[in-house]
Amino acid sequence: MNIINVLVTAAGAPGGPCIIKALKSIKERKLRIVATDIRYDAAGLYIADKYYIVPRGDDPKYVDLMLRICNKERIRVLLPLSSIELPALSKNADRFLEVGTRVLTSNYESIKISLSKYLTYEFLKKHGMDYVIPNYRLVRSYQELKLAMEELGYPERPVVVKPPASKGQRGFRILISSYRDFKEIYESKPTDPYINGEFFLNLYKHSGEGMELLVMEYLPGKEFTVDALCMDGKTLVIVPRERVKIAQGISVIAKIIKNDELIEVTKKINELFRFNYVINAQFKYGYDGKPKLLEINPRVAGTVCATIEAGANLPYLAIKLALGEDLDLPKIKWGTLFIRYWDHIVLDSPTN
Repeated sequence: MNIINVLVTAAGAPGGPCIIKALKSIKERKLRIVATDIRYDAAGLYIADKYYIVPRGDDPKYVDLMLRICNKERIRVLLPLSSIELPALSKNADRFLEVGTRVLTSNYESIKISLSKYLTYEFLKKHGMDYVIPNYRLVRSYQELKLAMEELGYPERPVVVKPPASKGQRGFRILISSYRDFKEIYESKPTDPYINGEFFLNLYKHSGEGMELLVMEYLPGKEFTVDALCMDGKTLVIVPRERVKIAQGISVIAKIIKNDELIEVTKKINELFRFNYVINAQFKYGYDGKPKLLEINPRVAGTVCATIEAGANLPYLAIKLALGEDLDLPKIKWGTLFIRYWDHIVLDSPTN
């Protein structure tokens, strides 16, 4: 087979280096990887065959620059790893086709909805999937926040707050009435998401009034991510994994588990959104023992590396799908335990 030029964006994302390595390890053909990022110190840039520094995906200059890169490098497939880039890339997918590049995204409307947790919940509720949605409120004022906290069980139960649309756990906090004792604070890290609810409420009243917040019930159970390969809403490959240990929102230990309940729910979600290529959905089990959707990412997840190690190289399968090639569906190695560890790259100086 001929060499295929693939552009991988956001090479500094948590899964960037591992995804680039997984693509370069393919045996049946050679993939030449061109990587982009907004920073020179993105590790994935230096694993790729060539790299470019680009502006953020929401910058007005982003699309035109990416089009020039794709045209110059004869890129056949563009694989985005950052949610920020998805709206612009999906909206301009036809322009990329004109230079011979297929962008691995879903349609713009599905992306616009799924990137907002609030719009996602409203969409699923409208289509009869209330059972997979956590109890939530969208608030814009101190009084609305106070009422929502009370309605969702505070102070007897913790309550979760987060922006309606965000990435990397930005703005995520768990509101509790108090710490049990000083020892709990003494032994916790500064990144601990727990915060006193009264303190947060007062802070919002004085400097956050008017900013939208999604207030949600606290879910105490196990957390899962489901990776899936789709086309026109049909799920072709689906792999759930338990998030055994999480650090700053990223799975550092994950276990591949054949959870039929999550598989069926995710298939229905994919069908409703008519997703294409690789997506991931995150779930957490509630007090009632039922899974509730936390969020959908209509792109490759950073920890898709766990799914790749379990036998399903979803990024490569998505590339084959985009090229119109037949897929040999993988046999999943259920029970695979994935443990992430630190690694590094050393440079004399970053040059292209």
